[in-house]
Amino acid sequence: DGWQSWSSALWDHHALAWFPERGILTLPVQQGDWWSGSTGLVVFRVDLANHGTFTRLGEISHTNGAVERGVRIGDLLYSVSAGEVKVHRVDDPTVEIAGVTLSPRENSGFPVAVF
Repeated sequence: DGWQSWSSALWDHHALAWFPERGILTLPVQQGDWWSGSTGLVVFRVDLANHGTFTRLGEISHTNGAVERGVRIGDLLYSVSAGEVKVHRVDDPTVEIAGVTLSPRENSGFPVAVF
């Protein structure tokens, strides 16, 4: 009962990602309860010249597990969970470039890509 939210950044500082050259901060979040809640990567622009003003650029939603990381490579932002990886534009997370669903490998429990 009730509403709750949490982030893996509570116990893992690597989950919070700061990309200073872009002024982008990402934070994985889980909202609601474990069974019926939502999970995603919230993306903010931080304007350090304007007293550290935060602007929410968007949220990248995942349906197959809680998002653990946001990783930037060039102009692309990768959101990673145990069940999927999604790729979005770092400056506009509403634009999805690609995605892949991961499934457990037989007898190992480790995820593998399913194309």
